[in-house]
Amino acid sequence: MTLAALIFLLIIHYCIGYGFLRLFRVQFNRVPQVCLTFLTGIVLPSFIPFLLQLAFIPITFSSVLISLLALCLLINILSLKKLKSFSYGSLKLHFSPSIRIYEWPFMIVFGIFLIASLWRGYYQPVFARDMLSGPEVIAEYTIKEHTMLNSFFDVNLETTNNHHKPPYITGLQIIYKYFGFPFGQIWVCFLAIAFCVFLYYLLRQKLHPIIACTIFLLFLAMPELYAYTYILLFDYSNMIFFFLAVYFLQYYFRTRYVNKLYFSAALFGLATFMRVETLVFTAMIVPALWLYAFRHKLSIRRVALYSVLLVGVPAVVYFLWVGIYLEYYIPAKFHLGPQINQDLLNLQPLIKRFREMHSVLIFGDFGLRLWGYFFYFFIFLTAADIIITRKIDKESRTWWYAILVIYLGLPVLGFLLPLMDLMHTTKRGLFKLLPFMVLILANNSILQALSARITRWELPTPDAKTTSTF
Repeated sequence: MTLAALIFLLIIHYCIGYGFLRLFRVQFNRVPQVCLTFLTGIVLPSFIPFLLQLAFIPITFSSVLISLLALCLLINILSLKKLKSFSYGSLKLHFSPSIRIYEWPFMIVFGIFLIASLWRGYYQPVFARDMLSGPEVIAEYTIKEHTMLNSFFDVNLETTNNHHKPPYITGLQIIYKYFGFPFGQIWVCFLAIAFCVFLYYLLRQKLHPIIACTIFLLFLAMPELYAYTYILLFDYSNMIFFFLAVYFLQYYFRTRYVNKLYFSAALFGLATFMRVETLVFTAMIVPALWLYAFRHKLSIRRVALYSVLLVGVPAVVYFLWVGIYLEYYIPAKFHLGPQINQDLLNLQPLIKRFREMHSVLIFGDFGLRLWGYFFYFFIFLTAADIIITRKIDKESRTWWYAILVIYLGLPVLGFLLPLMDLMHTTKRGLFKLLPFMVLILANNSILQALSARITRWELPTPDAKTTSTF
């Protein structure tokens, strides 16, 4: 029964993601397309229990099932006439011709990591403190009482704010619990697997497989990051969708396909549904659009429209949760004012947070336990690249800007909102740096030159390429 439920959910996720990508005319090669399909198809249903609650509809198995089927139908109905033109053969996953023999040892290692993660997500109960005092408990009582405004709120909640966090995890936990998964959280592992394959594909497009595998192994094996491929929290999912949003914004910069800008705005909205401070980071990303517009002489009207779109979609998501649900629905009221730092002229906490972000979280013994040597590896190769070439790769400028946004935004938000502490919120917020660092390494001229040299030695022909055939 559990296997049948899982197959049904995966089909539903696939169909929802398929329709969502079609709405924005997003199309890749078969493997990354399937990854994006599942990534978006898993996240979109998380809105269902929340919207049912907003409409005061009982959250039962029947209402959730009907809503899933309705979402699947509605999101695909606009694209049924163009079905043939969008067929990317995603069910024909011919991996073997694309993976060379010397990649298989790495693939086995990657498989061990991800299968272990999948098993832990399925077998282990939810144990993160933030979940046990918030989303997980709300989801559990929703199953029993058919409402998110349940008896969880009868207890004293003065010592926690986890019930004020977005309903993204609560929604997916409700769905998976109704379909026979008592711990729910296996969907986190599916997100992680789909994202890892997608990121490896991007690396493989730029670098020789041996180098791409080495970099990806350093990324996957970071102890802190790997743990959240099966531990239920918001940050890994938020990292994925913030990265994808910036990636498709850069895709728009490169191609001028405005549908990619629309898709980026939608992804920023999904990322904000996971962590509401993403709205601030999105606003900080918008100046990159202004710089692009200035260089390409876009009209002020168009720039204003695009800027409003990028910030407006996540703002609507923020308003639905904070402005409506937390304000008018939830019994334990949310008040932002008392959480804001009242002594903004005293910059000492900001300086301390910025200093400790480096000395405690990134470098030093504790930083090694969190990230391994990934940061050192990145800094060494990037510094060498800049010294040799005396420039920053054009594509990497967008990744550098996104890194700057997170690098400066995290300590500033920690200064403004002291509840965003160093050892939890800031530490996990650093996840958002990591995929951009991987793509900067993919554009590293030293690694690309080494890739070209290996390829010429391996395939001594003028047409030898390092790109993937996925």
